[in-house]
Amino acid sequence: MRRDGTPTQFDNVSYTKAVALQEVDIWSVKDVYEADLEDLMAAEGIGEKTAKSMKKQSEREFNHN
Repeated sequence: MRRDGTPTQFDNVSYTKAVALQEVDIWSVKDVYEADLEDLMAAEGIGEKTAKSMKKQSEREFNHN
């Protein structure tokens, strides 16, 4: 996970997917952490595998702070 302050910091999340996440009001790691899988998958191009990966990454981030 990179630390650039946008959804693109997640592994395997392209700029295009980051924009799609922002369109469903997912702007940050905290937003991902607080979101349900369904919320993440509402973004175009985000499937279950990517959503689960993003959730795991966000949980690791919050569990280390």
